[in-house]
Amino acid sequence: MKNIFIILFLLINTCAMAQTGDILSDNIRWHSSQSIIMTSGMPLNHTCEVKTRPLENKIILDQNGRIGEFTILRYLSTWNDISQVGSITFEVTFGDTSGTVSFERDADGMEIVIDMTSNPSGVKRKIIVDQIITE
Repeated sequence: MKNIFIILFLLINTCAMAQTGDILSDNIRWHSSQSIIMTSGMPLNHTCEVKTRPLENKIILDQNGRIGEFTILRYLSTWNDISQVGSITFEVTFGDTSGTVSFERDADGMEIVIDMTSNPSGVKRKIIVDQIITE
């Protein structure tokens, strides 16, 4: 019985540690199985992973092996602990298109919004985060 409590304690602490981190200095993986193209309302029911690499000035979107890489130009707000309610917005480029990538945690959960609508053919996408892993 004592071993079960120890294992549960370790599992709970491991899960809690996976969701803490500083988005401006830590490499973080944000896993999702659901996202929505906000410009059309179309749901996307496939997995994707967003990787933040702040020291490399990159945000990487991996959609089942299809990779998109955003270059971070600057951040428009700060958020030092992703386990707490808060948000941060990065100004980014993707090729010749500029836009923003926002990360937000509220009482309902965690989401990422990629907004590339500065280009007439650009999209705005909301990604619902299921799991966060600080590397």
